[in-house]
Amino acid sequence: MKKIIPLILFLTAFKMYSMEIDTLLIVGDVSFGVKTNFFSADTFSTVDVTSIRFQDTSGLGLICSPASIHFSEDDYVTTSFLNADLYYSFFKNKLIVLGPFVGINALGINRLDFFEFTAGLLFCFDISIDMFNNDYIPLVFEVIQAQIGYKYYSKKHTFYAQVGIDLSGLLLSAADTMMDKQAAKDVY
Repeated sequence: MKKIIPLILFLTAFKMYSMEIDTLLIVGDVSFGVKTNFFSADTFSTVDVTSIRFQDTSGLGLICSPASIHFSEDDYVTTSFLNADLYYSFFKNKLIVLGPFVGINALGINRLDFFEFTAGLLFCFDISIDMFNNDYIPLVFEVIQAQIGYKYYSKKHTFYAQVGIDLSGLLLSAADTMMDKQAAKDVY
């Protein structure tokens, strides 16, 4: 009995202070951007093969990507394997993220010394699709992501702006629209 009471207290305390974490899988995020150091401007693009976004109810979130491919005018193609962004969202809405963030991209496949630090403002807009008419498991996809801020890479300090889209969200929303049209035809 003496061992059961501390266990019950521990489980009760764990339940009271636990966080509810929402998870979002992003497949095929493609983004384009411009960076400048006030003397020159370059364009760049990034492809995240897959990303996972975690966000708790307080607005604190983490975006992790196991593989990210970076294309730049002033640099050659680099694939990095350590990619993470930590952010805080001012909105408690699960479909909108707006707030400050810091991020790193490191450990390139063709450049082991590759390191990129970013900080600034992050905006994400998500959409919830009820593709399988299942209210319990809606599919949530990132429609657009935008970042603006400071970027340090290759010993260069720059400011940048970047906009990206999730290809899987666009494809599945188009498929959902086509399924709705087909269902409407089947009814009539």
